[in-house]
Amino acid sequence: MDLTPRFRRPDEEEDEVRRCALDGCDAPLPHVPNRENENRYCTPQHRQQARRSRRSANHN
Repeated sequence: MDLTPRFRRPDEEEDEVRRCALDGCDAPLPHVPNRENENRYCTPQHRQQARRSRRSANHN
């Protein structure tokens, strides 16, 4: 499972849409102007699911 965040880097094209970082979810993420920490997940449930996956991977 790849947990690499899939969000836009400054050197990428501006019209590229950021996507949810949860493996298997391709939901687009909105850009919020003047916000330093942009969301990586499309819903709180996906954020929680990714967190659980990381924790279970670390305990094995």
